[in-house]
Amino acid sequence: MRATHPAARLMILLLPVLPAMFCLSLSAPAVSLFGAALTIAAIDLKGGLKALAGGIAAAALTGVINPLINRRGVTLLLFVNGRPYTLEAMLYGVQLGLSIAAAVCWLAAAGRYLDTGERLYIIGKLSPKTAMAASMALGFVPAIAGRFKRTEEAQTAGGLYGDGISDRAARSISVLSAVTAWSAESAARTARSMSARGYGLRKRRSSRRVPFRRHDAVLTALSAAVFIAMITAYALGGGWRFYPTVYSGGGAGLAFTLLSSVQAFIPAAIAHNEAIRKHRRNESCRQSD
Repeated sequence: MRATHPAARLMILLLPVLPAMFCLSLSAPAVSLFGAALTIAAIDLKGGLKALAGGIAAAALTGVINPLINRRGVTLLLFVNGRPYTLEAMLYGVQLGLSIAAAVCWLAAAGRYLDTGERLYIIGKLSPKTAMAASMALGFVPAIAGRFKRTEEAQTAGGLYGDGISDRAARSISVLSAVTAWSAESAARTARSMSARGYGLRKRRSSRRVPFRRHDAVLTALSAAVFIAMITAYALGGGWRFYPTVYSGGGAGLAFTLLSSVQAFIPAAIAHNEAIRKHRRNESCRQSD
């Protein structure tokens, strides 16, 4: 996965989120969650197992809770405080939980396979100002935390405040005021520096150049083709229906499930292939030593 272009990697990792979130189906988010867990497991086995277990737990929780709120459906399972508890409402709750869990896991996978520099590289191609704002935001929190700590230590060492509650509150307010002024002055200095360098006057090239190679184009085209075929199958009736009875979409539903499985397992296959090749290289290096 690391060998692919960041834009192609982002596309491959985020395309499985769309059917899981926006297509009404029980099978699509299930295979999407499993594919996301496999993708994470390629670099972190424990993290992948945790993601899968968390997704199953979320689906079970929503599956139990939804029939308590939603009384739709005709397949009665039991009564809870005189209210019907139906199979259709339970399956719809499971589908909702799987959709949310799959989206969270794929975003987590994207965070693991795309570092901050690569994310800023992709955003910078679309909008340099947005990339700069994101870069400054990522550095703002640790910078202001460090300034807060240094200012607080300086004021404490100077003996300006005591140890009482009122003294600590006054110290915190004073430190926050000083840090805010410090940050504003630093932001103004950065803005003047960027303006002097002509930032924003014309289109600028990124200092990080990543070639878009042939296998990147092949993977992007393959993922796009599978996604288009999957959406076509869904448009032809491949979606599920939960009320009043459960309907899985027939032949179109089966095609939609198979295509969504392929879409979800493409990044997992790439990640595990790279992990196996890396392991073999390490083994060969050990044997040569």
